[in-house]
Amino acid sequence: MPHNAIPVRASAVFGQAGTYTNSAIEYVTAAGQIFGSANYGANALVSTFGRLSYSYKDKYLLSAAIRTDGSSRFGSDNRYATFPSVSAAWRMTEENFMKKLRYISELKIRGSYGATGNNNIGDFSWQSYQTAANYIFGSNAGTRVYGFTPNSVSVKNLTWETNKQIDAGLELGLFNNRIYLTVDAYQRNTTNLLLNRNVPGLIGFTTRVLNNVGEVRNQGLEFALTTQNTTGKLKWTTTANLFFNNNKVMALASDNDQILFDAVNGYTSSIKVVKGQALSSFYGYKQIGVYLNATDVTKSPVWASGGSQPGDIKYADVSGANGKPDGKIDANDITLLGNALPKYSFGILNSFAYKNFQFSFNLQGSVGGLVLNGVDRYIYNFYGKVNARTNALNRWRSETDPGDGWTPKVTTAPSTALTSFSSHELFDASFLRVRNITLRYALDKRILSKLHLQTASLYVTAQNVFTFTGYFGYNPEANLYGNTTNPTYGVDQGSYPLARTVTFGLSVGF
Repeated sequence: MPHNAIPVRASAVFGQAGTYTNSAIEYVTAAGQIFGSANYGANALVSTFGRLSYSYKDKYLLSAAIRTDGSSRFGSDNRYATFPSVSAAWRMTEENFMKKLRYISELKIRGSYGATGNNNIGDFSWQSYQTAANYIFGSNAGTRVYGFTPNSVSVKNLTWETNKQIDAGLELGLFNNRIYLTVDAYQRNTTNLLLNRNVPGLIGFTTRVLNNVGEVRNQGLEFALTTQNTTGKLKWTTTANLFFNNNKVMALASDNDQILFDAVNGYTSSIKVVKGQALSSFYGYKQIGVYLNATDVTKSPVWASGGSQPGDIKYADVSGANGKPDGKIDANDITLLGNALPKYSFGILNSFAYKNFQFSFNLQGSVGGLVLNGVDRYIYNFYGKVNARTNALNRWRSETDPGDGWTPKVTTAPSTALTSFSSHELFDASFLRVRNITLRYALDKRILSKLHLQTASLYVTAQNVFTFTGYFGYNPEANLYGNTTNPTYGVDQGSYPLARTVTFGLSVGF
């Protein structure tokens, strides 16, 4: 089989169509008239791989693997890529000099390097294919003519996004592994990053084009600690995890390149992919309060395209030379406000067993990171069509009643300063959640024997029990987008709350 030949199979065809203008394009989506909906997909993946493992006295461990993948989702000259990996470990507790340290039951040092690929971009992404486009010829109603137009620019050199990761780890077990600590450090570099990027309108297209645009680095530390405690008939196990990760865009197509996204409708280019910053960073005006009175307006920089009034949002003036104010607020004052990625995340699982009872609860949380509330863009219009949040009770009313000094005044004719994206719409996304609570009672063996059962237990479990957070929305982990080709993380556009679920059950084994 030629290196670029991958058998492609259709994955889905839906809909009905009519009024074909020619026989060159026979798909449902090429019809001039489509009844209902139409969709077509086709892709294939071909892989070969091999693996080698070696162990010497369970002391020195080595593993290596290599695989080659070919995907029809890329151009014919770039469909194949090879991804190697290798790992090694040294179990020091198997060495003779460690035998005397009886309290150390496990000590392992390990490291690895590996590469993986990403082709999760949908079908036909590299191609410029024809889409139905109708046109009216003649005056008044005229005559509708069915035709076709290219949907985007063809990117024939589109290829695999590659993740190259190096890890170093330590495992330490004490007192028969009743205390077990795992520490991992890693660095993952994603090259040939697959993202939708802007294209100049002069080439005839306004849609974004998927391309391999640069490199992103993730560095982090992971800690995991497990303890097992026994006091009489009480057994208690705790597992705690702590994760740190730093994300940074290392390169784009050019040093001055930026990839822009609208977080929500109206917040133009509010999320940017910029070299040197986190992958999904918020850019906008930085709020420093509200104008308290006319004197405050006079002494402060005001909105350049129409001035400012008492009670309006006050923004920081950051556009002058060397960071000094230039006396006005305009597009040059848009600045980096932060990103949605937390500084660290954690989880804790506690399990208790006493006689026939078992009880466990799971905590999860993160600290740092921002969430954008897109609903606020409409709330502060005060047109009577949308209910305001309760913070409107603390709004600016007058010079003698300035409210909390942060919430702007009520107005039926909001200025662009009020509806422009700023830190006013960003909130701390830190939270602590009680993810799961479970209580279980196992029937006594004597009862099981009478009922001719092997096992039987009653249980009750609750999911998403409590969330402690300063964010007013339903879910601080809201994420409207955030996929491979649209990295706009931390956008809450009225997300649905997590359901709190309580389940009662009976488990029986015969």
